[in-house]
Amino acid sequence: MKSSTPGIIVFLLLIAFSVLQAERKYYQEKRAGWVDNGVVLGWGHHEPFIFRVRKGGGFQYEEAWQRFVDEHKESTVIAAKNAGIEVFHTHGYKGFGYEAERKEMEMLKTLSGYVHKHGMKLDTYSQVMTIVGETFFAEDPRAREWIQRDELGRPIRLTYGFQQSYRYKPNLAHPEYRKYYKEKILKTLVEECKTDMLHFDNYDCNMEPESDKSPVTVEAFRKYLQDKYTLEQQIERFGHTNMHLVEPPVWNQTNRPGNIRVIKDPVQQEWIDFRCWVMADWLREMTEYARSLNPEIAIDTNPHGFYGRNRAFQAALWHPWFMKYTEIMWSEEINHADYDDRGVLISKIRTYKLGRTLDNIILTYKGYERMLAENLAFNQTAGNVQLGNRETVHYKYYKFYMDNRDLFTGTRNREDAALLRSYATMAYDNHRAALEQCMFEQAMIQSHVPFDLIFDEQMGDLSRYKVLVLAGQNNLADEHIARIARFVDSGGGLVLTGETSNFDHWGRRRVRPGLADVIGMGESWIPGEGTSPAFSNKTEVTRGGRVVYIPEIIPLDREQAARWTGSWDGHLGRGTWLLPSNWRELGDAVRRAAGGRLSLEVEVPDWVAVEQVEKDNLIMVHLVNYRKGSVMANIPVDVRIDRGRKVRRVRVISPDREGSQELEFSLVGKRCRFTVPLLEVYDMIVVTQSGSGNYPCFPLCTFLTTAIEDSKCII
Repeated sequence: MKSSTPGIIVFLLLIAFSVLQAERKYYQEKRAGWVDNGVVLGWGHHEPFIFRVRKGGGFQYEEAWQRFVDEHKESTVIAAKNAGIEVFHTHGYKGFGYEAERKEMEMLKTLSGYVHKHGMKLDTYSQVMTIVGETFFAEDPRAREWIQRDELGRPIRLTYGFQQSYRYKPNLAHPEYRKYYKEKILKTLVEECKTDMLHFDNYDCNMEPESDKSPVTVEAFRKYLQDKYTLEQQIERFGHTNMHLVEPPVWNQTNRPGNIRVIKDPVQQEWIDFRCWVMADWLREMTEYARSLNPEIAIDTNPHGFYGRNRAFQAALWHPWFMKYTEIMWSEEINHADYDDRGVLISKIRTYKLGRTLDNIILTYKGYERMLAENLAFNQTAGNVQLGNRETVHYKYYKFYMDNRDLFTGTRNREDAALLRSYATMAYDNHRAALEQCMFEQAMIQSHVPFDLIFDEQMGDLSRYKVLVLAGQNNLADEHIARIARFVDSGGGLVLTGETSNFDHWGRRRVRPGLADVIGMGESWIPGEGTSPAFSNKTEVTRGGRVVYIPEIIPLDREQAARWTGSWDGHLGRGTWLLPSNWRELGDAVRRAAGGRLSLEVEVPDWVAVEQVEKDNLIMVHLVNYRKGSVMANIPVDVRIDRGRKVRRVRVISPDREGSQELEFSLVGKRCRFTVPLLEVYDMIVVTQSGSGNYPCFPLCTFLTTAIEDSKCII
């Protein structure tokens, strides 16, 4: 009888390939396919007429009404079409209640007909966090029970200064409010107004201490704990099983939420988890209902992106939990592209990388060339645009995108390193974790290291990266430790800092660091100062240079870092990025762990950012100059070519110049070298390869182990 080993190997290879293909699918459970062709959105006004009047300070009533009527004319839609808009943005629902806004929704139906007649998509604004009691309570008196209240029963309102205190925040955990929102608002917008895209605005919660502690929410929190843990787990977590008596945390003048550094109380931790879960679960339910009416509807939220704050603790938002229900996300952060007098590159790169990892297009404000260039390089689409005048810089970049759209759509990031933002670390630490993570990310940006931001959800497939970076990721679960160990054992590089893995996912101190064995921690390691079991007080290198430990990410100014506003009250990220003093050491550590050279090496100053993507047989290298007024010439670039392929041509294109310029190149082993003649603001270099190429190689046994464990298979 012949051995069945070859057949088993083929079978396992097929399993490996199929699981790999599954891992490569979109992060979302479902997705509106039309978004994958990119988004060009703009033109309309998203505020309904009733709100324009109620907020005050606008035009005279007759003038305001005429403007509103004009916005719904076919001529307005035609003007948007002629300008190049593909997704027409307009009003939908503001929170005054269905009856109060019904007349304007009727006008929206007519506008929708014009938009679709001229081949565009309709995007309707839909307010999440507003109940205007003056009209809503008149329509449905039950709504008084649907608003958020603090522990004293006082209503919680929007935080728009002193001007809009009439806007209550609804309780998204309340089942009756959810039912109303679906059957009254979403049904009208999706089924009657035929919207193609729902833009959920104000998708966040107030910062503590203004969290909802209404009776419905408190009971939902208690049920959440009962459902989440068995009786044995409740004892391990809380020391008792009386979940029906657990109260959400309460703050006071002595114990203010902004002062807390590390969140250790298990109920406080669970309250953060619960609030984030409620937000994600509300969006799940709304999305599922909307897609039951129109499977191709796109979902957009406005929660903002990454700008240094602990958004889980403060706003009840953990992006990976809710972005699997969305295709598009707005961020109104103020990290406008610049290179400031501190030598810090200011950008929205983190937020764009968040979107790339979670398969979301990011919409941001873009006022000048560097912002537009950054968006194309890191977001890979036009996004929201301001069109109309063909002489503006907006139109120049829009035209460049449209002329080269096939080089932006369907691309995949081609990155060497992955920086982990683990939930238990980022949510339970209110200052240090965000500071260290943001400083390491800043070092990667200014060191020109191609990297992705990843989360717990991406830990199942690290094989596509050469290096995993753990920047002070103190709270790591046992399953993360096991995955990291497999990654390193299979040849992956690891860079870690500070007290990474010294605590478990509940913030409980480990007797020995979780990654001690992974990095080869032995007698040569010197304990850190005090009682903290830090790996070492000096840089250590193990496993032939593939594992690098750096004891500290050192800020240029420790006092500035201590009062860093990003962690609590920073206003949407204005100037909050800090560049560590040892930023070059951090970049060199990643290169060393990667084996010496990255897939992309560029000789440019630190005010130039680089990005690298691929599509089919193409590699696209993006260069963005953040320093106003600077121009660079003769830039050396060195790109690793895919296994089994050859280079046919290299060309550079740019919105700053007309046409395409062919570049001479040389091949040295698996690398292609060339020189970019000129960089003003933005260049895209397109490397065209020939040959079939091979899939990125990694040990089969490691992949099979990971795939089998992740899919709970038994072979």
